[in-house]
Amino acid sequence: MIGAQDHGRHVALVIMKNIIVATDICETLRAVGGMQCDVIHARCLQEAIETIGNPRRIDLAIVEADPDQLECGPLGEAFRNWGTRVILVGEAAEQRGRERGFVVLERPFTANTLEQVLQAALSE
Repeated sequence: MIGAQDHGRHVALVIMKNIIVATDICETLRAVGGMQCDVIHARCLQEAIETIGNPRRIDLAIVEADPDQLECGPLGEAFRNWGTRVILVGEAAEQRGRERGFVVLERPFTANTLEQVLQAALSE
């Protein structure tokens, strides 16, 4: 179960360009373990910043982004302040994410793989 809550509900953020894959991930997040979760989808880091507002807390983020770009930007700083569990997706994540300390969702992935990565990220 995700640790922090926003008004009694958990909040997850999915940042991904491909709407079909993002929708599948969002639905999986809503279904995992029966957790009550508000899921926000954004197509890029900038859209996510504009969408979540302030001071909304994000408990879990699945982000398609370069780990360096995420860490150095305002969203990365917010994630650190909130204690957000971050899972990275994408080529740059697969190349450099683990060495930067991120949990990485390797592609291609299945619903089972996603659930396993979620459990690993949430148990840390």
